[in-house]
Amino acid sequence: ASAFVEDEALAGADGITFEDGSTLYVAVNSQNAIRSVSGEGEIETVASGDPFDFPADVAFNADGHLFIANFAIQSESPSPALLRTQP
Repeated sequence: ASAFVEDEALAGADGITFEDGSTLYVAVNSQNAIRSVSGEGEIETVASGDPFDFPADVAFNADGHLFIANFAIQSESPSPALLRTQP
């Protein structure tokens, strides 16, 4: 395998999923962020900070909502949860 993109913005990358087969979404747990990576390797922060606490995985449903598994390993608040974004 070869590297598609290397960047400190992805340090701690965990779960990944594709949206419509074109944009890759990454749970970057050590940075409490969700990032997208375009087909050209451009990285954008989709969401970060509160309420994320070690987000571990991401997945889209048929309606376009992005679900995030919030592992909450680094603190007692917020507690582990499944978070949902708007499409």
